[in-house]
Amino acid sequence: MGLVPSLLVFLGGGLGAFFRFGIGRMIGSTQFPWATLISNLIACLVLGVLIYLGQGNKNNQLLLVTGFCGGLSTFSTFSFETFEMLRIGNYTWAILNIVISVLCCMLILFFVFQVTAKNG
Repeated sequence: MGLVPSLLVFLGGGLGAFFRFGIGRMIGSTQFPWATLISNLIACLVLGVLIYLGQGNKNNQLLLVTGFCGGLSTFSTFSFETFEMLRIGNYTWAILNIVISVLCCMLILFFVFQVTAKNG
């Protein structure tokens, strides 16, 4: 991978991580990991729209899909927070987190692809 593609992923990832940090700061600490869920939902929405738009050229894909969406989405945080809820006995919250996160992200992508199929 050359310098330009590496910089595009680096910049996009930094922007995604910055947005993720901002969402966390706005929401604050709660019993349910809302900031992680919202970050993942936004990343799925952005990813779906970018795929619909064809992502443009390879540089846009590196900047936005690989970089931004990769920096914004937080599977490792989702996994850790769910594990912690299970570890301390918050089984209901943990199961809700898994179901809501996976179902909503899949529904967002399904919706984007349904809308794009009708308009395409």
